[in-house]
Formats: sequence, C-alpha cells, structure tokens
Amino acid sequence: MNDGVSVWLTRDGEKFGPYEPGLLRQWVAEGKVARATLAWRTGMAEWLPLDQVIDLGPAAAPPPPPPFGGDLPPMSAHSGRSGFDDLGRQSATDRRRALPSPPAMHWFVVVLLCVVTLNLFGLVWQFIQANWVKKIDASSNGATYLVVSIVLYVVGFFIVGSGGHAAGGNGSGMALFGFLVMLASVIVYIVGYFAMAASMKRALPSYGASPEIGGITLFFFPMFYMQSQLTWVEAFKHTGSSYPRAAKGLIWCLWLCFPLPAILAAIAIPAYQDYTIRSQVTEGLLLSDGAKAAVAEYYNRNGRMPADNTAAGIAETTDIHGRYVSGIQVVQGRIFIHYDQAAANMHLRGRYLQLAPTASGGQITWKCNADNTVEVKYLPLSCRS
Repeated sequence: MNDGVSVWLTRDGEKFGPYEPGLLRQWVAEGKVARATLAWRTGMAEWLPLDQVIDLGPAAAPPPPPPFGGDLPPMSAHSGRSGFDDLGRQSATDRRRALPSPPAMHWFVVVLLCVVTLNLFGLVWQFIQANWVKKIDASSNGATYLVVSIVLYVVGFFIVGSGGHAAGGNGSGMALFGFLVMLASVIVYIVGYFAMAASMKRALPSYGASPEIGGITLFFFPMFYMQSQLTWVEAFKHTGSSYPRAAKGLIWCLWLCFPLPAILAAIAIPAYQDYTIRSQVTEGLLLSDGAKAAVAEYYNRNGRMPADNTAAGIAETTDIHGRYVSGIQVVQGRIFIHYDQAAANMHLRGRYLQLAPTASGGQITWKCNADNTVEVKYLPLSCRS
C-alpha cells in the first residue's frame, strides 16, 4: 500500500479529505475513525474499507470506558475545539446553537403594535429585523435600503405639501413629482426586504436551516412576512425542525378578511346614511300634508293662494314641527319645510324643502325640489319629477 498518496474518506454521502495516511493512523489509534470507514485514493476503482487502503497495523483492543465524571472525549485534532466530529465537521446541534437569536415576536403582535402606534413601532422594528440579518450576513445592505426609503418618503411628502401651496400651474406638477418620489420610497422599501430575504437564503444553510420565502407574500407583506420567517428561525434554532414553515396562508387570510368588511362598510354606511336622510325628508313631507290641504281649500274658496299660515287657517310656522322638522311655513301658497338645525342630519340642518302649487281645473298639484336647498338624491322618488 502506498503511503505517499493522500486518502479521501466518506460518511453519510459526504466526502472529506484528502488526509495523509499518518494522520489517519493516529485517528484510528485514538478511536476517532473506524477501520471500516470507506476510503479512496487515486487509482482505485471503488471505495474500500480504510484498512484495505492503507496499512493501519494490527487492530488494538478497545479502550475501557471512562469512569463516571471522567474527562470529556478528546477534541478533534482537525479543528482544535469542541463541537466538531472526527472528520472535522461541526455537529448540527452546535451549528444551530451558533445561530444568532432573531427578534422572534409573533408577526400578529407586530401587526397590532403597528396599528396601535400608527406604525411608529414598525419604523423601529424594520431596523431591528435588518440588524439581525446583518449578524448572519455581514454583506447585507437591507438597512441601507430602509434608510433610503424613509428619506425618499419624507422628501416626497414635503414636495407634495409644497405643491399644494404653490401658486400657478406648477403646483399640480410638484405634487405629482412628490407622489412619484413617495412611490419610489415604497419600491426601495420592498427591495430592501428582498435583499434581506436573499441574505437569509444565502447565510442560513451554513447553520443547517433552509428557509422557504415566497416572493409574492414578501412583496405584499414585507415586514410581517419577514417576522414570520424570523419566528420560524427561532423555532428551528431550539428544535432543529423545519416544520411548521413560516406562516403564509394565514397572513393572506388575515389581510383578505380586513378589506372585505371595509368594502362592505364603504358600501353600507353611505347607503344607510342616505336612507336616514331620506326618512327625515319624508317626515317633513308628511307634516306638510295638513298645510297642503289647507292651501287647496283656501284656493277653492277664494280663487287665490293664501298669503301665510294664518290666512290658510293653520298653526304658526314653529308650532308645526317634528323630530327633525323645525316648522312648516306657507308663503303665497308655497309651502316651506324647514329642517332643524340641531336634530336633523348635517346635510339637512338649516335647510328647507319647497313645495310649489299648480292649479288646474279646480285641482292643485304640488311640485317639490323647486329652488330648494335639499340635494335631489335625498328626495323621495315621487318628489324628483
């Protein structure tokens, strides 16, 4: 057997080496490498047990086990420190333990804190995330992107504000430019998180972790999805298990649930408000029925329209009122429905609805929305013609 040729070893599908035969004999004598470990050297057609590749001498009797409390197993001659196996590989457990602990707050807690603090918490937390990524990958530039993003947003915000106060035709142009700068800040912000994700994919395998980071989810929910990944990293550090993976579907479900009620509310609230206003307008029309009958009777009896409430034979203006109506007033046959300044909806407060009479063949018809201050959309259908 040729001692001048270096030898390779294999274990668990991995190859290690090359090693000098003298070093291998020492490891075998120390019990660090088994004689049956598969080995290979230049010129061999297949892998064979080490004792068939180099001369290891006669097999020694196994050493007696150390007494309880005895010395720890010898450190690897290959590395000079503990935590490595007999081939110089760091154990999976020690690699996990060497992983810096990430800021592992649950992503939903981060969402709540951002909402409660109007995103002031988010401004700080994004740099905490970037700082951890920097620990595992010194080349990470995620924090730089985040700083640039904030600067761009502030600049764009002030440009928009300046454009809003600018005189002449340049105001709208400045505002548009400001919005473009703010849009650029959002793009840079997202790029920063993709840079952090790339650093994690590049650095975590050396600790035994293989992250799965979805680009679409990261694009739409950068901070919260990244936080979900950091929580997964913390769990991996302590358990060594890659499952369950970082939350993705749950984040989408949460954010899809928020817009749906918002959309329904955006539709329902205005519709309900319109319904409320129309019901208040209808109250005025119902209260005016008595005045309409009195005006018609006066006209049929005198051939002309009554000048006021007294002539029409009805109570004074403020004496005819309801919950939202402050008074019914007759002026030359026209009926004015006044809405209360305090109780009525803000779209009706201090406004009035005018009913104008038209006499034809002894019959009087009424037309509303004639020079009145109530918006047409709040009038009953019968009152819009």
